[in-house]
Amino acid sequence: MPFMMIPKPSVSEPRRPGVTARRSAARRQRAAPSLSRVITDLPDSTVPMAEHTPWPGLSAVDEAGFPERWRQTLRDDLEEVFSAGRHGRWAEWQATLTELPRVSPSLLDFNADAVTIGASGDMTATERERLAALLHRLHPWRKGPFNLFGIDVDAEWRSNLKWQRVQTAIAPLPGRRILDVGSGNGYYAWRMLGAGAELVIGIDPTLVHIAQFLAVKQYAGPRPVHLLALGIER
Repeated sequence: MPFMMIPKPSVSEPRRPGVTARRSAARRQRAAPSLSRVITDLPDSTVPMAEHTPWPGLSAVDEAGFPERWRQTLRDDLEEVFSAGRHGRWAEWQATLTELPRVSPSLLDFNADAVTIGASGDMTATERERLAALLHRLHPWRKGPFNLFGIDVDAEWRSNLKWQRVQTAIAPLPGRRILDVGSGNGYYAWRMLGAGAELVIGIDPTLVHIAQFLAVKQYAGPRPVHLLALGIER
């Protein structure tokens, strides 16, 4: 099945004044999300570390079923992007990812305005404080919002409002394989998965966005959503 390309939005997204990470019980108590897209039967086991070695997104190259010549080209491109020393802070962000508390979420909701993973009760207060501090190391969070284990990551852009406008234009998504161009940290990719997409592969060359995506994916688990650190020129 061919990919449906979702281009980078050309219209500015509504912004929030800044980036904060805080507990937000009120947000979780708002209107109930679609139960068909809330996953609660998750295994009670430690979440494996996200794929961030050797090159994030490498598994997507195989999962997408690309021809072998494409796969090799993409592998070569990713190797070049993540070669030692090309970005001074990538090693720092990798270290942050390895420090994330290793706990399993009790729920996933990709249809809520804030992409929601886990509940506050899944972590101790100390673990939540630690997670909030680590997420802040990955700022600025542009697209969002996200809610991780009761920690509300307020992104600079209110991407949920943009999603409300575009979701009808790209429907129907069930069974589709999506290429999300200019994916940022993957907020829209998770929303498209929630809307039924079979596979979503995003591309974005900004490595802090890759790190943010990997932080979310570490807790979301092996879902068919990937982000490649590539620009459209690749």
